[in-house]
Amino acid sequence: MPPSLAEFRTRFPAVAAQSSNDDLNALLGSMTRLEVDRGETVIKDGDRPAALYFVMEGTLHCFLEKEGVKAQIGQIIPGQFIGEVSILDDGPATATVIADSQCTLFELAIPEFQALEKTNPVIASTLLRTITKLLIDRLRLSDQLLYDMFTDKVQPSIESSPLNHRERILRIYERLSGYEGAKP
Repeated sequence: MPPSLAEFRTRFPAVAAQSSNDDLNALLGSMTRLEVDRGETVIKDGDRPAALYFVMEGTLHCFLEKEGVKAQIGQIIPGQFIGEVSILDDGPATATVIADSQCTLFELAIPEFQALEKTNPVIASTLLRTITKLLIDRLRLSDQLLYDMFTDKVQPSIESSPLNHRERILRIYERLSGYEGAKP
């Protein structure tokens, strides 16, 4: 059962503000409700994501794992979505997302999105614009953060420990990923 229009409009205002009720109904009708248990993996680093997920309830965390070392890079809360790059590119996921609590997600699988592009291009283009805006914001932020890192604004002192550098890079990644400061 999809969320109500009012509930979706409240949780996802960036998509809803640009959409009519008919467009949103087409989107909601294309999605599948998923109940995800605590500890369940939704997206796995290296796998090919097959969907865009709208987070309605619950929290998830996103982390990177390289050479056996895990680094949590953020928390995803209701009103955010994950798997957004999968709509644009079929490359592998670059992070793993696991549920911190019981979660309700709405999955828009790639085939359903492709069908929406044909049957309701208005809502499909709204989703693409929303995703593109998110990615552009991240690119602008990354440009600013890189500039700040390589100028006097954020130059580390010689005495800085590697941990401080690692923490700084982690905070930058959180901001770029859109998860900075996200708390339930």
